[in-house]
Amino acid sequence: MLNNEVLDELEIDQIVPFKEHMFKTMDDDKMMELVDSIKDHGVIEPAVVFINEDGNYEMIAGHRRKRACELAGIETIPVIVKNVSRNDAERLMIESNLHFQTNKALNKELDTRMM
Repeated sequence: MLNNEVLDELEIDQIVPFKEHMFKTMDDDKMMELVDSIKDHGVIEPAVVFINEDGNYEMIAGHRRKRACELAGIETIPVIVKNVSRNDAERLMIESNLHFQTNKALNKELDTRMM
């Protein structure tokens, strides 16, 4: 255990989506690229979950990775289980998604420059 975190491997169906998750995953071309990558290389970065008030594993970060695993027919996903409150989990989820959006914009800029 590091900093109240545990690395684990969970069955996909053990993880519930984050309550009132404001960012949606789409089964688009980018998702299919992620599916192919996970089929070829596995999940490189673990998803992040916490144990919610009901005792369930609830997703903080990794909604796209989880969906890609489902589409790829993979039944488990590596996760980091964080020992945090719902408020802290929500803050982490927002920070993670803002980081993802920033990286997405940077990648788009790089793609444009390379053309």
